[in-house]
Amino acid sequence: MRRKIYLALPNGGVVSLYRIARTSNGLYVVGMSGKAGAGQHLTYHESGVCFDHSLGERFRARRRPLAGYAGETSILLAHVVTHHVDAREAVSLDQVRPGDIVVDRPGDIGIEMILSGSLDALPPRAERPNAELHIVPMLPRLLIEVFDATGPVGSQRYPDPADWERPYHHQNGGHKELEGIVIPIYRFENGDAERERWFQE
Repeated sequence: MRRKIYLALPNGGVVSLYRIARTSNGLYVVGMSGKAGAGQHLTYHESGVCFDHSLGERFRARRRPLAGYAGETSILLAHVVTHHVDAREAVSLDQVRPGDIVVDRPGDIGIEMILSGSLDALPPRAERPNAELHIVPMLPRLLIEVFDATGPVGSQRYPDPADWERPYHHQNGGHKELEGIVIPIYRFENGDAERERWFQE
């Protein structure tokens, strides 16, 4: 399963904000427009091991395994500043595929992504005007809420209780790698060829 979230531009083109992939290895969310606020990368492996890339740093945590997932967890909340979007990255609407999400709003937007075992709706929040909900059909399902950001986007709906840590830390002036298995950040079912094709699309 693959999806993209696009932002519509006044000239009729669209810019990719996020790429989302769900494979047998896990869930991958790749932010494509860092200057606009959508640059966070998230890797959620089937085992529950997660990597979060934001602000030039990488953090690791363990969440619930994706198999048999129950409950709700917010995995991403972003404030997208539309005038920071690079129009040179725009493509035509012909690039949009069935199932992709196109956001067409005049101002800044907020985006929250929520993993859920059963939700198909979200209660309204006063600070999230004109909210719309998109449900990505996967296991567990991925809820994507898009809303007008007239100010700070506020807090996540379902905060994650996981403890995040840097995979590397300074010790005695050097670097010490945390014990454990090193997991590739972007790992797809069919190896390098599949990964290269995904990032070139």
